[in-house]
Amino acid sequence: MNRQKYLSLLQNIDMNRYNWKLIAMALSVSNLLLILLVFSISKNEKTIVMPSHFQKSFWIEGSSASVDYVEQIGQDVFQAVLTYNPSNVAFQFATVLKYVHPRYYQDFKSILDLDSQRAIKNQISSVFYPMSFKRTGNEVVSEGEQVTLVGQEVVSRKIKKFKLNFVMDGGSVQVTSFSIIEKEKDNG
Repeated sequence: MNRQKYLSLLQNIDMNRYNWKLIAMALSVSNLLLILLVFSISKNEKTIVMPSHFQKSFWIEGSSASVDYVEQIGQDVFQAVLTYNPSNVAFQFATVLKYVHPRYYQDFKSILDLDSQRAIKNQISSVFYPMSFKRTGNEVVSEGEQVTLVGQEVVSRKIKKFKLNFVMDGGSVQVTSFSIIEKEKDNG
């Protein structure tokens, strides 16, 4: 009787061990299939973002981005370069440098540092009022009124047109050049 009970328990233990081996093997196979699935899925995912300071939502997918994203970054760069005062010029220009392509970073930094020092030393402020904004390919053009002040006195009020060239790298806009593209028109 004891022997039969012992053999029955032994057989039950063997069956449980066999069942656990089957379960472990099935889980291993399912893990391998999941690993293959994860690596076979496209690594380019579309991310839709709606940050609080942006006016429109936008998407980024791989090395491309929506038109709204590029336009908003362009507007931000124009405002940071062209609207400043002696107390915030360093911050404004540092913001611009975050968007500059690494290849052009030192050139931009040296120009912006000189402009920053000049603005602080001479108490120069600038305000840009955009009137038009157009993106074509990897170029953004903005036309507007730029008002320059020394201290509290307005010394210049001109309509100017600026051009910003950029490249898309990994879904981010990287500025490659910034320039005035048209003769200044006196506005008053």
